[in-house]
Amino acid sequence: MDASLPELYEFGYDLHLKKINSLAVGWLDKGFKYNTGLVSESFLDRLGLFCMDPVVMPLDPDGDCPLCLEYPIIDTPHGRLEFGPGQLRIPGRDKTVYAAPTLIYHFIKDHNYQPPQVFIDAVLNAPLPGTKEYKEFIRYWRKH
Repeated sequence: MDASLPELYEFGYDLHLKKINSLAVGWLDKGFKYNTGLVSESFLDRLGLFCMDPVVMPLDPDGDCPLCLEYPIIDTPHGRLEFGPGQLRIPGRDKTVYAAPTLIYHFIKDHNYQPPQVFIDAVLNAPLPGTKEYKEFIRYWRKH
């Protein structure tokens, strides 16, 4: 990642999607102040499922954590996560979409990052990857 973005800031890469309010979550960088705290295991478990199937894969292959400068690999109940530069899109309420790097899982697990509650709620309530509803939701990003 090249730079941090403020929490819930309009995510510029999705601005061409006129009917979607895309907000940034978890775009941390060295020196960026962020909220810390605990999250539930059920949230982390569901987030891991989304991280295993990134929606957007940028051309830049750098997947190192900007906070600890390591390439994180984490074993989860669903398999091994090797974090690269992938991005997630999580549907929220009122046509809001949360855009997060796959590194968000590592930020939470290893750096005690606590994402905004609206993002946590979205992850807990979103259709899971692999479901028909989620495939319909992500079809735009997978086409481009």
